[in-house]
Amino acid sequence: MSTAVRAVERYLAEAADAGLVEHADGRRYVAGAYVDPLSNERQLLVEYCDEELLAAPEWPARLVERASALDPAVAAVVLRVPGTVLLPEPWERTLSYVLHPADRTGPGPGDLTAPGPGPADVGPEVPGLAIGPLAPGPEEDLVTRWLTRAMVDGGADRGDAVDADAAARIAREFLDAPDRRTCVARLDGAAVGHATLLCDVRDEVTRRRAVELVDILVDIPDPVRRGAVIAALTRAALAHAHRLGLPLLGHVVHPATHVAAGHGERIVASLLTRGWNLDHVFWRRSLTHDEGA
Repeated sequence: MSTAVRAVERYLAEAADAGLVEHADGRRYVAGAYVDPLSNERQLLVEYCDEELLAAPEWPARLVERASALDPAVAAVVLRVPGTVLLPEPWERTLSYVLHPADRTGPGPGDLTAPGPGPADVGPEVPGLAIGPLAPGPEEDLVTRWLTRAMVDGGADRGDAVDADAAARIAREFLDAPDRRTCVARLDGAAVGHATLLCDVRDEVTRRRAVELVDILVDIPDPVRRGAVIAALTRAALAHAHRLGLPLLGHVVHPATHVAAGHGERIVASLLTRGWNLDHVFWRRSLTHDEGA
């Protein structure tokens, strides 16, 4: 039995002890109620399915039927699948997790916001740009606001009303994490952006360790300079992950179809041409039937 298989079996054993393992056709899946801390939506989170279930075309529809029986109060089903699995409409991608390997050398990785090759891949030199660690005091407050803004904007892209106070609380929790590292981009000494990392993240299912790029944001209006600074921050994040001998894990938020159809998919497709691998995807199926109306 491989290390990866042993890790998944250990995860399944722990999930069974917690009463979260369900069975269908003799196969296992892990499902439990989850309340999204930003939107307060009650979801059925299905974090794992045996491959044989995911290979069955009828399984997504059967899972929706089972959701109300497992928890009648849920408003949506959220399903984690490997990056190679596609679900039919009306399922929608919400988050794609991409991984940059720890041992890759060569061109810079690009950033997680550019929809295609261009200035953000390498970027022109930006006079006066310096990348360094977060300074205590006002810069911490600024990064807290940036993290909060990212969560609020991400919720808006999904069509969700985000609790700004909850987003600010989560932002502060990120900054207080013992393995957090924040790289700050400064132009002529003034902070204009950040890349915030969690440096000892372990995947819930596979137990794989990684450095997670929680958020990257540059707050300058010029798109060319903004892309160049984002690229510099991404390279700094990748360099730190490589120093630790770990892959860099990032994510792409997929806007809802009625907000910006295909936007997240285009970003992921671009990243796959620049050294990133699609690791896993969270898909969502609403049970309320009125979204985007």
